[in-house]
Amino acid sequence: GYLTRSLDKDPILLCRTHRTRVEMNAIVRATLRDKRAPLMVGDRVICLRNAYINDMLLANGFRGRVTALGYSTNPAQINANVAFADEGVELRAGVLNKHQFGADKTFQKIEEVPGSPSNWSQVGLLFDYGCAMTTHKAQGSQASSVIVNVERMPRDSDEDFRRWIYTSFTRSSSHLAVIL
Repeated sequence: GYLTRSLDKDPILLCRTHRTRVEMNAIVRATLRDKRAPLMVGDRVICLRNAYINDMLLANGFRGRVTALGYSTNPAQINANVAFADEGVELRAGVLNKHQFGADKTFQKIEEVPGSPSNWSQVGLLFDYGCAMTTHKAQGSQASSVIVNVERMPRDSDEDFRRWIYTSFTRSSSHLAVIL
């Protein structure tokens, strides 16, 4: 079914900047989901930081789909099951950091995490919405359908821009759409 099918069957939205990624994910969520809920069953998510859970690697860049939500007593966390169909693994009763969803960058230091946690185990796993992602994050992966939002940065040389376009376009194995 929908919740367990490979994400390769869904288009990936690629963009250049984290600001655009956040905006594109918000647009998709506003269109497809109840945007008041921080996370819903069926949402696509992406792992932003490597973690080992019960000897299972959740690697930075793994994309999955939320299959169940649970109750958390911690208002900064969301308990969720996430199926990673492309990797053949499932996170069960994962503790995800609510503040990371929709943030324009991944928390790197404990001081960046709202709520003043004292250690990383109190933070939870770092995930974000996974409909749109930067081309940088998508390097090394492919999908049959890719939509590229073309953005040229003011500081780009022609060569940098061409490399970014090439990398973005070659993430598609079958269908490519371009937003200019």
